[in-house]
Amino acid sequence: MHASRLGIDGTRIDATPILLESATRSSAHASDPPPVPRVASDGTDYVVVWPGAADGLDLRGAIVRASDGAVRAAFS
Repeated sequence: MHASRLGIDGTRIDATPILLESATRSSAHASDPPPVPRVASDGTDYVVVWPGAADGLDLRGAIVRASDGAVRAAFS
């Protein structure tokens, strides 16, 4: 899973996408639709979450620092 921070005008802030998760989807789930992330912010950090499996029973996520896009923590 990759992400990009966007400016208020919609332009990309990050030249290189931010890597949120390095795991690839298994071939057993290759036909699943791509996960749709959800994002929330407290003004300092973003919390990004997405389903890890099509059944929605596996939740994955990352905390991303808003100022520089650094991934502070990842969870699953």
